[in-house]
Amino acid sequence: MLYFRLVATVMALLADKPELDFTCWNKNRDDYFLAIQAEMGGNYKPMQVFVRLALRDAEQGVL
Repeated sequence: MLYFRLVATVMALLADKPELDFTCWNKNRDDYFLAIQAEMGGNYKPMQVFVRLALRDAEQGVL
C-alpha cells in the first residue's frame, strides 16, 4: 500500500502535478481496499477513481 502511494506520488511530481493528497483514501479505507482487490483482478477503474480524487484534492489544497 505504501509502495503504491510512493510510486503514484513520484509519477504525479514527474508530470508536474502536486504531491498527491491521500486523505480521501484514508477516510474511505473499506472502498480503497475493495479498489485494490478489484485491481488485482484486472479491474483498474475503482483505483483510477481514487487516484483522480487524490489529485483533485491536492490541486485544491484540501487537507
